[in-house]
Parts: sequence; C-alpha cells; structure tokens
Amino acid sequence: MNTSFKISDTLKTRAAYCFLFTALFSLLAHGYRYLSMSFSGDSMLLTMKNTAVYQITLGRFLQPVYWQIRGLINAPWLIGLFSTVFLAAAVLIAASLFDLNAPVYLALLSGLMVTGETFAVSNATYLPWMDAYALSLLLCLLGAAVFFRCPRGAVICTLFYALACGLYQSYLPAASTMIILLLLRQTLHGEKVSRIFVRGLQACASLIGGLLLYALFLSIALKITGGHASQEYNGVGNLSHFALDRIPVLLLDTFKTPLEYLFSPSSAKAMPWHISRIPFILNFALLLLSFIMLFRHLRKLSLCSISMVLFLLFILPFSMNFIQFVAQGVVSGLTIYTYSFFYLAVLFLACKTTSGHLCSAGHLSMILLSMIIGLNIIHANQLYVKRDLELSSTLSAMTRILSRAEETEGYIPGETPVVPLGLLSSSSLVMERPGFEAAAAQQGMNTTFAAAHEYSMSWYLQMMLGENIVVSSPEETKKLNQLPEAASIPAYPAEGFAQMVDGRLFIRFN
Repeated sequence: MNTSFKISDTLKTRAAYCFLFTALFSLLAHGYRYLSMSFSGDSMLLTMKNTAVYQITLGRFLQPVYWQIRGLINAPWLIGLFSTVFLAAAVLIAASLFDLNAPVYLALLSGLMVTGETFAVSNATYLPWMDAYALSLLLCLLGAAVFFRCPRGAVICTLFYALACGLYQSYLPAASTMIILLLLRQTLHGEKVSRIFVRGLQACASLIGGLLLYALFLSIALKITGGHASQEYNGVGNLSHFALDRIPVLLLDTFKTPLEYLFSPSSAKAMPWHISRIPFILNFALLLLSFIMLFRHLRKLSLCSISMVLFLLFILPFSMNFIQFVAQGVVSGLTIYTYSFFYLAVLFLACKTTSGHLCSAGHLSMILLSMIIGLNIIHANQLYVKRDLELSSTLSAMTRILSRAEETEGYIPGETPVVPLGLLSSSSLVMERPGFEAAAAQQGMNTTFAAAHEYSMSWYLQMMLGENIVVSSPEETKKLNQLPEAASIPAYPAEGFAQMVDGRLFIRFN
C-alpha cells in the first residue's frame, strides 16, 4: 500500500510541475498572440462555419468534430487555453515515459516542447488550428505510451494514431520518434537486442496499422459528406499519384533535411545577425556533448548492443521526417515539429549524466538547452509583433480605400456585388518595415497587410470589419478579371480605381 501511494504521489507531483511549467512557457512564448487580435493570412478566418467539408477533403475529418466542443468562433485566448492544456498533457506523457521527476528536467522538457518554431509559425499564421495541432501531438504521444505500457498496446495504439491524423497528419512522426528514443533508452539500459528488434518491428506495424485505420475512417467521412480527397499541395489526394522514380531523391532529402535544419534553423533568420549565429553554435555544441555523453554509455555495452544504438541513430532522421517522404518533398514550418526532438534526446542523455566524471557535460547541456528555449521565446514574440502591425496597417489602408470606393455613383452598400481585382498585399502600398526584414523571411510572414490572399480579403471585410458588403468569390473574380472593362481600370490610389461595370463595383488593388 505504501508503494502504491508513493507512485501515485510521484505522478501527482510530476503532473503539477508539467502543467505549471507548460503554462509558464506558453505564456512567455505565445501569450502575446493569445491576448491579441493579430489575425492575418489564414488566421483571418474568424469562424469555422461552412468549412467542415473542406477540412475533411484535406484528410482532417476529426477537426469538425472537435469544433463542436471548442466552438466555431476562433477566440485567441480560448485556443491558447486548450492548446496549453493539451501540450501540458503531452509533456506529462513524455516525462512519464522517460521517468523524469526533477523540477529542472520538467522545466526544460516543457520549454523545449512548447516554444519551438513550429508552434510560433502556427500561432502567427494558423491560429484557428493551433489547438487541433496540439491535440494531434497529444494523441500521438499517447499512442506511443500505450504501445509501451499497455497489454496489447501495439494494437490499441493504432486507434490513437488514426485519430491524431484525423486532426492533422504532420504530427505522426512525433510517435515514431518518441518510440525510437525509448528503444534507444532501453538499449542503453542493457535490454536484449532481439527484444529491441521485435519491438521495433511491432512499432512499424502499429504505425502502418494506424495509417490504414485512418484511411478507413477518412473514406467513411468522405462518403458521408459526399466529398473527394483534395488534390491540393496539402491534401491527401496527391498520395495516389506517388512518383516512384523520385524515391531515391526523396529518401535522401528525408534523411538530410532534419540535419540541415539542425545547423541552419529557419527561425534564426528572424534574429539579428549577431544572434542568428547562436543557434548553429549551440546545436553544434549540443551535438558534441551528446556524443560525449553517449560514449559513456556505449562503453558498457556489447558490440551487438552498440550496433543497435548506431542503427537507431541512423534511422532517427527518417522517423522525424517521414512526412516529407509521404508528401513527396513538401516540407514547411508546420511539418517540422519533430525536428526539435533532437533537444529532447540531448535532455534525456543529460538527465542520466549528472553524476560521475562526465557530470559537467550533462550540466552544460542543460544550460545550452535553456538558451535554446530563450531564443525560441524571442523568435515567437517577434513574429507576433509583426502580425499585430499588419492588422493595424490593413485597417488604415482599407478604411481609405473603402471610403473612396463607396462614393462611386450607383453603388449601394449590401446590395451591389463588389469584385476585388488583385490583392492589397501586392498593391503599391506594400513596403517592408525597416528592421522587420528578417521576420518577413519566416513562413507566411512576407506581407505588409493582414488580408494577404483572395480568401482572407473577403474574410477581413466581412468577418473582421463587419462591413455590409457582398464580395464575389475568388473563382468568380478570376473570371470577371478577364473582362476588357476590368483590364482598363487603374490600380489604387489612382482616380477611377473603383468603377461600376454591369451592376458590379470593381475595385482594383494592383
């Protein structure tokens, strides 16, 4: 009874620290975004109403179900709250799998899992889906935990993988990478190589089973809604047209991309020149320290176990990045979350190297990891400031444009269809704010205005401004833009940029 109570008490303490540190780092890194109205680009979609079928065609059949719980209106603070809770639970699972209990270890684990570049990009540009991303990560790690800790876990975990893909497919590598890290841990602890090999095969079968179950669920969802798998770059329909002749190149890219990112993270581009070099130095130092700490453990192992460790390390980049292979080379800030598991691997090694003659390597690694977390926090907040400014610039520009356009003779607000020609983000008003050039290099950040594409233009006018305006769809606008009358309309701010043509108000932005 005493042992049972002690285990329960340990779990409670670990959970308390995980939730506390996750909340703290979430606030430090992303609190600005969750407490502001910095909607821009795709995040200009302020409500998920009428988007369910589209998300299902992209393969995300579980998102519309989740919205019935979270709500259709994309409230930043609420999304931040749900995201933080899901991430805290994911941190707790990771800490439990590696038996981390010391507050300093849990603090570093929380910071590394919460502040990375993927979540900064997600919050800055794709906020409406951020909590779905976090829930997908949670389900993937839960599946990995079930695989290792539960009877028949190899079968049960497939359900968690399928559900995770139903939210967002790019987090499945979190499960495979966590499994490899755990297999590495077991090998270093002297587990039989034959047992590790069998567990590895079971893990591969479970991941494949999860994908097959996901495909089954998706086909059912598409049949119910009458939709078809999207052929867009981020849709699952492209998987049916796999280019077999590109497999060697894709395998090579899948392996080397995480390694390249390690020494040239895209987040470094958003830093001042003297800081942008720091991630390279830190990562190189961490890699060197991890080899030193790993060597300490390898000396105690048999040749067979050492070979298994080297093999697991070799396939680690593939497990981090197999989504790039499946997506036939597509990689973005939303698909690289698992790259940060390199830091988790270093942390797990450091936690086991805090005593003995190599204890300084473990302590130094933790100091460097804390610096990585600090850089991540700086990077995220810089992106959010730029987003805030974009929204202010859009309000100023749109106010001037609409004020003049509404004076056009024959225009009746709320009745006359409005046809936007071109984009505000490509107009003569565009400029790059001095000092923000580096931040603009990040994914989705290269715009002066929040209404960055055809869809976000109408979202901004109708959802953000609440303007009584009838905006033509992007498909209809594309056809109307071919009219001779449309071609002769000058771009804003020239006189005549807004003209009535066949009962429609044409407004040329560029």
